Amino acid sequence: MSLFETRLDEYLSGSTDTTDLRAMVRRLWDFDFDGIRIRLWEGQGLLHTEDGNTWLGTKTPKANYLQVPRLSDGRDGTAPIYQFGFGYVDKATYQALKADQTKVYNRPLTCYLALFQGPDEGLRPNTPIEHYKSLTMLSSAFEEKLVMDGRTLVRRYRITVQAKDGNSGRSQVPRRTYADTMQKEYAKQLGVELDRGAEFLAGLANRTYKVPK
Repeated sequence: MSLFETRLDEYLSGSTDTTDLRAMVRRLWDFDFDGIRIRLWEGQGLLHTEDGNTWLGTKTPKANYLQVPRLSDGRDGTAPIYQFGFGYVDKATYQALKADQTKVYNRPLTCYLALFQGPDEGLRPNTPIEHYKSLTMLSSAFEEKLVMDGRTLVRRYRITVQAKDGNSGRSQVPRRTYADTMQKEYAKQLGVELDRGAEFLAGLANRTYKVPK
């Protein structure tokens, strides 16, 4: 049993009535760009979790710097493309990602759940977390603008990332199978006169091959 589950049992076991339940969860987002890691959580301040990581809070009394979509169950293959927007990023990180957007493509985005005893509980070290959902980042967009922060004019940097569920595409009907006839037919549809890539598949079936050492 994980620390998350153990702590949840502790919180719930002390309640004698449904009105006594105080356990709550917040979402954490781990953007694993190539060479750059951004960890954010939907709350205020720095959150320290049991895995030794520190997460930046995206909420302030005046604003929320992270916009995330509602996640759905994509196991039926109808998983949508999700869009995430966050303006909680420094200039150096913003410029590095904008200059080389391949750092974003096909990189993992992971959602975790953090457990708290209630809305009045303060932040503390070793907050338990649980893996919730894994996504794959596809593309990104960048925006910077000058805004007023009190009486000071500051520059804000915003990154928008699109990501997909790992189940995306499962509902698509296969266009072909690994058979010679189907391979040649599909090649014609693509304008290829002859594709012999599957001619020898039948002869290779049910055979055992040893790789020389």
